[in-house]
Amino acid sequence: MNSNRHRSLVLAKGGRYWVYQVLFAKQDRSNISSAELIELRTLAKTYAELTDVQVRRLLDTKEFVEIPHE
Repeated sequence: MNSNRHRSLVLAKGGRYWVYQVLFAKQDRSNISSAELIELRTLAKTYAELTDVQVRRLLDTKEFVEIPHE
């Protein structure tokens, strides 16, 4: 069984959190496009500037979904 079937892209790594923006199955596509990469880099800069309060608000409003790691 191949356990490496998906790709995920981390856009920002905060002090205690990482922001994943893209998750896709390798069988559906091999990679993101150049245009998507440009857009994601811009979005990553925005995410990197978020404060803890802003992240909490995004979690509370379900704009972000927390993925527990424990």
